[in-house]
Amino acid sequence: MENQTMPLAIEVKDLYCSAKGKKILQGVSLQVKQGEILGLLGPNGAGKTSLIRLICGLGPWQQGEIYLMGEKAERTRTDAQKAMLGLVPQENNLEKELTIYESIYCYGELYGLKDIKDQTEALIQKFHMEEWREKKPRQLSGGMQRRATIARASLPDPKILILDEPTVGLDPAMRQEVWQQVQMLKEAGTTILLTTHYMEEAELLCDRISFLKEGRVLLTDTAAGIKHRVMQDKGTLEDAYLSLVTRMLMRRMGNLGYLFSGLLFPMIYLLAFGWGLGDSVNVAGGYIGFLAKGMMAISVMMNSFQQTVISISAARFYYGTFQTLKLSPIGEKSLAFGLAMAGVTRGVFAGVIIALAAWLFFDIATLTIPGIIGLVLTAMCFASFGVAVGMSIKGQEQFSIIVNFFITPMTFFCGSFFPITNLPDMVQMAVKYLPLSLANSLLRLTSWDGSAVISVAILLLTAIAGFAWSVWRLNNYSEFE
Repeated sequence: MENQTMPLAIEVKDLYCSAKGKKILQGVSLQVKQGEILGLLGPNGAGKTSLIRLICGLGPWQQGEIYLMGEKAERTRTDAQKAMLGLVPQENNLEKELTIYESIYCYGELYGLKDIKDQTEALIQKFHMEEWREKKPRQLSGGMQRRATIARASLPDPKILILDEPTVGLDPAMRQEVWQQVQMLKEAGTTILLTTHYMEEAELLCDRISFLKEGRVLLTDTAAGIKHRVMQDKGTLEDAYLSLVTRMLMRRMGNLGYLFSGLLFPMIYLLAFGWGLGDSVNVAGGYIGFLAKGMMAISVMMNSFQQTVISISAARFYYGTFQTLKLSPIGEKSLAFGLAMAGVTRGVFAGVIIALAAWLFFDIATLTIPGIIGLVLTAMCFASFGVAVGMSIKGQEQFSIIVNFFITPMTFFCGSFFPITNLPDMVQMAVKYLPLSLANSLLRLTSWDGSAVISVAILLLTAIAGFAWSVWRLNNYSEFE
């Protein structure tokens, strides 16, 4: 059982930090016990590096307290407090024009160590650097430089060693070596605060783990404790982390706001235009019914396409989980189909919610057999293209271009708010066979006719084309693009 009375090496109490108008840390509190390894996990921008900089006295904070070995640490540190800490930053910062031996020796001089020569020799042997002790950093691999950087930071025998992503960019063999060095330092009694993006590294090395997100600590526990509390022992540490991040987003945006983010826009338009204009707009069958079906089509489009693009992009660029899908023993067709069906489910569900809102607020029945078929086909069409686009874009800017120049024009020119026949002839020709126009057409039909068959055929062919494109993108996926 964990010793709860173990003295604390680091204690952070309700720490707030802002810079240039941006909130960096928002009430961070954590404790690091003497002799343990505490891991800080979180996405880029979570505040991990900022937190360790403040612990090291490399920046100001506006509120909160930091204690080192039970002693309160102010912005300006005493020499004794400085000697408590060793820091290994993200980037190797060995002096370029000094050999490894010279770099370590000079570091010892900075700390006023006695018998520096003997201690430097002992450290070089301890970290197995004899063969390249007289080489300069540019002559060494990244892993060798990392080993030397960690060794140098440990020379003064600090009570607390902070490692900021110590294995980032290293190959598996070098990463294993760094892990061995960290374990060796822990066995010697050093307290270690470690930031990392690698779940397996945290689980292997850390006694406890703190998850950070947007300047807040979400949870601190052992790896086993986190998996039990978050996933009921079902799933990996990465699953637990992603679940925690999702929950926080839901709390911040509101559960309905998160789940129906692509639903709020058409819902607001339905209520505002429905109540504000009502039947004052002359449309066959009544404007509220016309508008409700248009908002259903928009809701299907937004949730099938945009949410699919966002989820795939997040898996590629933010969570790094797309690699797991791509490397799993699932064929590209099956993977594309599964991703598309997730989008279809979102789209159809959102469309049904709009239909229920129209019935609840305006007593209008909106779903017919042609409409239901159109709803599903529209979701298939936009979801399949959402998969392909999510696999193709290289960042937020490209996604914004697609939304601004394709999705937004379709929203307003494809018959959702008013009949397409109100548009100039040239514009009618341009938008008549776009997926959203066809969706609106099918949703407003009460029985089958020739136009329904044409609309279904075009939507089906478009969905197949989108699926083929998504499969092609998966087959040709490269992280070097």
